[in-house]
Amino acid sequence: MTGRPWQRRLLKWLRIAYLALLAAAVPVLVLARRDEVADLLGDLAGARHALVAASFAAGFVLIALSAYFWLVSLRILGQRPSLRDLTVTAARSLPARYVPLMVTFAISRVALMQ
Repeated sequence: MTGRPWQRRLLKWLRIAYLALLAAAVPVLVLARRDEVADLLGDLAGARHALVAASFAAGFVLIALSAYFWLVSLRILGQRPSLRDLTVTAARSLPARYVPLMVTFAISRVALMQ
């Protein structure tokens, strides 16, 4: 982002506040729904834990693969982005897959008007 310094600081603090809110919400939700969580963990008791961990890690590998795909594609087009920037972009774009389309549309319109 190439905004003013106060805008960058504000966005940084908003990200920190959002992550802190998520970190506080997860234990509250786990405690509020402890029966469902216990059932879920009980279902995993018979699972192969190495496979569960591998599938979790595979999600992060997909972020790296997506970033590498964009790196190669943009280099073919003559651009020279860094792999780090593309990895951050790929990771930040993941939540957009799970947000309803109308919310994304409204946010994109606000961003375009600025």
